[in-house]
Amino acid sequence: MKKYNFITRKLLIKEYVSSKNSKAKLSIILNCAVSVITRKLIKYNLPIKDLSESHKGQIPWNKNIPMREETKRKLSKFHKGEIGYWRGKKRPNISKRMRGKNNPAARPEVRKKISLNHADVSGLKNPMYGNPRIDLQEKFKGKGNPNYLHGKAYEPYSSKWTETLKESIRQRDNYICQLCGRTQKREIKELNQKLSVHHIDYNKEHLNPNNLMTLCRKCNMKVNFNRDYWYAYFTYIIEETRRD
Repeated sequence: MKKYNFITRKLLIKEYVSSKNSKAKLSIILNCAVSVITRKLIKYNLPIKDLSESHKGQIPWNKNIPMREETKRKLSKFHKGEIGYWRGKKRPNISKRMRGKNNPAARPEVRKKISLNHADVSGLKNPMYGNPRIDLQEKFKGKGNPNYLHGKAYEPYSSKWTETLKESIRQRDNYICQLCGRTQKREIKELNQKLSVHHIDYNKEHLNPNNLMTLCRKCNMKVNFNRDYWYAYFTYIIEETRRD
């Protein structure tokens, strides 16, 4: 078994620590396995770079190479009907964990670093200095909004669009959001409102129960973007349910 005695601390400092070489690249240069480099770094108590640091400055091999249509179709087919990772699971409440003393920004040394990083962007050095602020609310109002559909959002609902109809759809769907699995009990507790009822074809006049489904507020807002995709997605789900 080779001992690789030629891989000294001085060599590692020169070829790994002080250079942009990754462990994989250095193993090729020295004609040894990556595990050998790792063992030597641990032996000499030298820092091991993380992946982001190792790849810093490197140009990805697929940069500026467009994805083939065939690959796009395969990816689309693979993810079709896929259930999200967090469906039915309880998400960790990170915002609560990071409050008060647990927030890194509360530590004096972190606040000092933040202050130093922003020291060079004050006054004339600030890219927004002297430029009028853009009113995003005005910019994306009406026809400026990418979801604008020739005033359809302002069309009134049918007189048959009643709370009784909406409640029957929620009851049919077991008071559960059909996209993320959020319950009405949780929606009321956190947002003080019932689950929404969504028109699959986005037509307010189409009140057939097969065209209606229960969604939470977050998912109902989500499906207002990329409408063609969501229409096809929900239609596919309904067809699959009928087959079952």
